Amino acid sequence: MNKLAEKFFYEKDENRDLYNKVITNNDRKSLPILEEKFFNYLFKIYLTSYINKSITYTALNFKKKYNLLNLRELPILNISDEDFNEEKINNIPDIPLDYVEEICNIYDNFDFRQIISDEKLLSAIDMLSNRQKKILYMYYVQEKEEWEIAVQLNITRQSVNKTRNRAISRIKFQLGRD
Repeated sequence: MNKLAEKFFYEKDENRDLYNKVITNNDRKSLPILEEKFFNYLFKIYLTSYINKSITYTALNFKKKYNLLNLRELPILNISDEDFNEEKINNIPDIPLDYVEEICNIYDNFDFRQIISDEKLLSAIDMLSNRQKKILYMYYVQEKEEWEIAVQLNITRQSVNKTRNRAISRIKFQLGRD
């Protein structure tokens, strides 16, 4: 309490003067004013301390909940694959929903060995996901535009572009590694 009183007196010269007036002059009229100022000062200190602690504990609780949620729901498919620098979700084979299209699809019968003789390139293409192979086939062999592929596969043009670029990067990486 002594430190608190010292801080109160050194905060404002008016408080020190009022204290000296009460002690040295025995001025009883100034005592209630001094007490009121001191209690207001205490209230301000306690309120500031309470708000500070509330913010601190609220932030800690928020961080605990956030960390707990992140541990429960790991975004394992959004983690980049270290070997290929792409998200693992892109390596999951797509299952077509339209079985008629799957049966009639020319791509399923296509083998890249028919047009490519380089074994390194073929092995790099074999490492791609089915979707990446299909997009490369449609873009380079069938010479379709990105928007046409997007319409046919029911995805966005941007997705076609990204998948094609990732496939090319993956092939370059495989060829550079050999």
